Amino acid sequence: RLIGNSITIKPNLNAGRTYIRVASEDSYAINANTGIATPTSYLDISVRVADGTKQYPFEIKNADEFLNIANDFVKNSSGVYTNSYYYVLTQTFSIANLNFGPFNGVFNGGLSGNFVYDVAGISYSQQNAINGLTMNVDVTPTVSSGDKNVYYYGIFKELGTSAEIENLILNDVNLNFNITKNDAFTDEINIGTIAGVNYGLISNSSVNGKINITTNASNINVGGVVGVNLSHFNLNATHTNGTDSQGKPALVINNLDYTLTGVI
Repeated sequence: RLIGNSITIKPNLNAGRTYIRVASEDSYAINANTGIATPTSYLDISVRVADGTKQYPFEIKNADEFLNIANDFVKNSSGVYTNSYYYVLTQTFSIANLNFGPFNGVFNGGLSGNFVYDVAGISYSQQNAINGLTMNVDVTPTVSSGDKNVYYYGIFKELGTSAEIENLILNDVNLNFNITKNDAFTDEINIGTIAGVNYGLISNSSVNGKINITTNASNINVGGVVGVNLSHFNLNATHTNGTDSQGKPALVINNLDYTLTGVI
């Protein structure tokens, strides 16, 4: 069924690879023996149906679809928002015009920048990137009576134990933080590009850009990829560049008593 520029298929297809056969009405001929009409000419269109599994991840081709990842976080029985879907970038796109906020919750799915597809039975791969990740954040930690609040900043606040980030390239990252402490400051702030804290696996990924932090606070962990790493990290294949694409310094820190974790 054709609706506008979209084709709606019912019943719904299971995830996997199949094809849609398109034929004009006047191309059909009726078999005299069976009475069944079949097209004499047609076009087969390859179709990939995704369900968010690792084998058939949801495809992301632009900034809007990337931001929609936030809608896939759901509250579990413990009251924690989680997302276990897998995603793949099918195009390089920019989010430079957005003031990005971290995906709120624990991400236990996957995100890859390497798009693998078939054309006429031949497999191809395409490496894609996200350009211009920008955060402009003012943080005033809350006054507490000994309780410690922990803040996480990155694309994901937290990568869970099942998370898999691979072949992800972030270009021209621009993170700007103004952190003001108070006399009762006991909080911890963790800043990375991919995640504030990582319990999962990050591999074959790279980041270039800059992180600007202005603060008089301590207890701040800053990393080019993640703020704090508590799990597997493929250091041989994951790296940050010392400058952005314009050759500007990658990390500028003003008045900071901090923990700088380098790549991590």
